[in-house]
Amino acid sequence: MASSSRPTKTNIKRNPLFLARSDDNSFVLQPVLQYGSSPAGGGMYWAIASWYVGDRAFFSNLVNATVGDMMFGTMTAADSSNSTSWNIVSENSNTKQSVSLQVENIITQTYAYCVLEAYNLFNCADEYPAGTTSEPFTNLVTDVAGVSSSPQWVSKTKDPRICNEHTTITSPTEVAIVWTES
Repeated sequence: MASSSRPTKTNIKRNPLFLARSDDNSFVLQPVLQYGSSPAGGGMYWAIASWYVGDRAFFSNLVNATVGDMMFGTMTAADSSNSTSWNIVSENSNTKQSVSLQVENIITQTYAYCVLEAYNLFNCADEYPAGTTSEPFTNLVTDVAGVSSSPQWVSKTKDPRICNEHTTITSPTEVAIVWTES
């Protein structure tokens, strides 16, 4: 995923835009590309962080990103007895800067998502990245116990969809989140 141009509306600092790939099972492990302020920090710029959100939220420090930077994220499980620890890594592939977050005693993940979270969105043309109407997730790989698998992506949306947000599934390794500007 690449960081897009910045949204033109300035109230994003109160209402962040998140683009993420995640695993979900009643909690979320995710490398996140965000624009705006969040509990992890941020402002009127793109940044990446690694997050765990369950009964509470934990997150790494932020690493800045600029328009066009490619992002790389992984969520890796390390089994030990009956509990599993997960390492969530978010990397700016252009600058080679990365942040990670390790969480313990997490059950095995059974779902993976490409996610767009936008809060208090009122104007599609001003509050999504300018000059673009999609965010591709490419080179998606799922690996279970050292064996690669081809996920069967399913498109899900949550209403209300102000900007006709939806997904385009190109292949098991490529999904795009798409929206309209009007």
